[in-house]
Amino acid sequence: MKTKCYLLLSMLIISFTSFSQASYLDKNKEEHLWGKIKLNDLQEAPYQEWFTSNYESFQPNLGEEFPRTNLQDTEVTIFLGTWCGDSKLWVPRFIKLWDELGLDRNQLHFVALHNKSNVYKQGPEGEEKGMNIHRVPTFVFEQNDQEIARIVESPLNSMEADLAQISLGFPSTPRYRGANYLSTLYAQVPLDSLTQHFRPALRKIYREVHTSSELNTFGYVLKAAGRDQEALFAFQLNAWLFKHHPNVHDSLGEMYFDLKNYQQARNSYEQVLKLEAGNENAQEMLGKIEEALAAK
Repeated sequence: MKTKCYLLLSMLIISFTSFSQASYLDKNKEEHLWGKIKLNDLQEAPYQEWFTSNYESFQPNLGEEFPRTNLQDTEVTIFLGTWCGDSKLWVPRFIKLWDELGLDRNQLHFVALHNKSNVYKQGPEGEEKGMNIHRVPTFVFEQNDQEIARIVESPLNSMEADLAQISLGFPSTPRYRGANYLSTLYAQVPLDSLTQHFRPALRKIYREVHTSSELNTFGYVLKAAGRDQEALFAFQLNAWLFKHHPNVHDSLGEMYFDLKNYQQARNSYEQVLKLEAGNENAQEMLGKIEEALAAK
């Protein structure tokens, strides 16, 4: 009897563990996928509605001369979020194009990422680690286990044009060049010498970063992954590039606060109030900073 109970309990634990990695409920009680998934998972409720709608409404513009041959030996890993509007739009469209080209769906692999702050854009088994995933969807194209191209968030031209260029061996440079540059920099430079690269990095990305959300999102992805110094560097650059945007100073202040650098956190939140008087979050955080300083 004990053996049967033990086996039953083990099966329940395995089943629960599998389920907890496959899906979760967000703060709005909406269900989302998490981890390695199958295409069939996106064709079932509650994802079926947006997947089917965007798949069927997309009519790829393909000519007879579309260069599809080189894609037959290409594996594509698609990092997505079932909570993400861009993923809901572009993943079904990409699969429709793939189908129209007569390519094998078995070449496609899917990883669903989380949207909670402490595991932001992460998989349950760290499937995104080392892959420089900071936007979803990200389509990573590989041949012989080597990356040959990627599409980040949305096509640079059109999905058809970008895929044709990849097939021909001349892929477009992915979006978010500033974040991509920093990711490369972090792989090459020791953490303790990052500050020495602030000015060179700023000069490099000055004309590449067009909105404050690029490095802000990148910073939060790094922060969630426990890469605090790299996140801080991204937030510092962003605060310089978009010095008149209160939100970038808010993010920098939050990072300083988490690192217990309360004086710098205070400076950042005071800057928020200079730009946006009455900002409630800044006022609240300044109160917390004073409490933290008083407790020292």
